[in-house]
Amino acid sequence: MSLVMRAMLGLSIALLSNLLNNSLANATDKPTSGQAETDPRALSPNGQTSADQTHGMRTSGDATPVDPAPIDANTLEHLIQIHPRVICGEGPTSTDQYAELADLGVQTIISVDATVPPVEIARRNGIRYIHLPIGYDKIDQDEVESLAKAVHQTDGVIYIHCHHGKHRGPAAASAACIASGLITTAQGQSVLQQAGTGIGYKGLHKAVAEAKRILPEDLDAMQKTFVEIAEVNSLASMMSEVGELADRLKSAESAGWKDDREELAHDALLIREHFREFARRKSDDDETNRLLADTRFRRWIEQSEQAATELQDQLSIERSLSPQPVESTHHLSNTTFRLLELCKSCHEIYRD
Repeated sequence: MSLVMRAMLGLSIALLSNLLNNSLANATDKPTSGQAETDPRALSPNGQTSADQTHGMRTSGDATPVDPAPIDANTLEHLIQIHPRVICGEGPTSTDQYAELADLGVQTIISVDATVPPVEIARRNGIRYIHLPIGYDKIDQDEVESLAKAVHQTDGVIYIHCHHGKHRGPAAASAACIASGLITTAQGQSVLQQAGTGIGYKGLHKAVAEAKRILPEDLDAMQKTFVEIAEVNSLASMMSEVGELADRLKSAESAGWKDDREELAHDALLIREHFREFARRKSDDDETNRLLADTRFRRWIEQSEQAATELQDQLSIERSLSPQPVESTHHLSNTTFRLLELCKSCHEIYRD
């Protein structure tokens, strides 16, 4: 055999060998007939797929497989996928919205809103409710533990909401997921950023920043009772809290607005949210419903909310000005006086 023929034969053998090796490698990488191909992005740190975690699993993984990200929805706003098992967003009210949640695989809704959840609509869509109302000022440790316990012990996909889905809901969901070991603190803070949680809600941001991991065995040992409809603060309790906040603003005004403007802006924000929340309330209490049906009372609530909003805006702007212009403190005093007069007028008719 000539040298040329031997060279051609050697080259052919090498090419055939290379093709055979590549074929074997591809066969190893691809699933065999009847197997489903698993997207590696859907794997959790412990090797479970998101489907494993979604259906019938109560896991407390160290981190979510992917970072929290918004979800495009047809009927709901501000949806964020925090973890394969946890979504947060706005409060659903219509049948279409509950149907869309069911399509997303949601089996349980945790409401942190103060209003009564429409549990019957949820039930018709195969969804159960857990009601754990929180405030705008903070999420205390007991509330974090309840939220984490609910997430830890609940099977399937969970939807956590407040009213608009921008402040309390994302904060509660993030704190719960951090405490139950599903996400990191940085991921929780990313949720707040994506949701547009206002920087003025300092207590909500603090709750996420300071949430600590609770071990699964400790969550299992916690004794918590969950209900579909929880008791919420009464009108008297809510107005008492408004009164305390208003007293702090009045004291600051008397002292010439020398107190921390950021703290005062936060007080004004909380007053605004109290009035806004109360205007949305539905109650089993006849006296509360009578007040809510009173046109004059509702007008005072709306005007008080507007005055508190203006005061918060003014305090937020003025705290960046140094030295403080005399006219700016006049604006603050005038708005505070208007707010206090609205409270006084309402008290004279409905309380005193």
